Amino acid sequence: MTGKRISGEAVELDPSHVRSFFTNRETRLATDHPLTAVLYQDHDPTLAEARDRAEKDRLLCMIDAGPHDRVLDVACGVGRWATPLIDRGAAYRGIDFAEGLLAAARESEPRGVFDVADVSNLTEADVRERGAPTKVLVCGALIYLNDDVVRNLASALASGAAAACRVVLREPTALVERLTLDGIYSAEMQTEYSAIYRTADELLDLFGDAFVSRGFRLAAQDDLYEAALNNRAETRQRFYVWERTE
Repeated sequence: MTGKRISGEAVELDPSHVRSFFTNRETRLATDHPLTAVLYQDHDPTLAEARDRAEKDRLLCMIDAGPHDRVLDVACGVGRWATPLIDRGAAYRGIDFAEGLLAAARESEPRGVFDVADVSNLTEADVRERGAPTKVLVCGALIYLNDDVVRNLASALASGAAAACRVVLREPTALVERLTLDGIYSAEMQTEYSAIYRTADELLDLFGDAFVSRGFRLAAQDDLYEAALNNRAETRQRFYVWERTE
């Protein structure tokens, strides 16, 4: 496969390439630095750990989960959000299609619920399977999904969530124009990599159609990290908080 970088055009990823990438990540799961399986930085695990701490410092208060909340963590990977949310009293459920990553999550946090589910065809019933969530977390999953799948995910979450719900998205976001990596070889991760980096406006449009029509409003958005934790020239990690009240 010959990799391509495509700027400014809406092209689709091959879902089989994305699945192959995560199968590779499962085989490279490091017991001493499990965060690198989902935050990458294979050659600098301390950066992955610093980013994880910074993300939680910034977003835990945005999620605002407590003893009466049911949290759904979409594409949860190794379940890095489970412990801090459970420690706050929330009922935590993580879903992912990568069974190897879920196995690591269950071992790390036995108090959590971790279900195998493919977010690329998630339904309202899947979202509500263990009770309608009052808080939803989606971290870094949308770059691996084509536009129609993102719209379907937004619709399933908006329909399946509780009447009063907060949804926190954290996503790598293109600074200038949409950038698609189609089978680009990553020396850092030693595998081919495919992803779509959308602009903030594109992300808001994709989620906004389903969310606004179901009573959500955009409550906050901002860059996630300080400059020292960014090592990408064309993208930045941003967060978006959507909220619906009864």
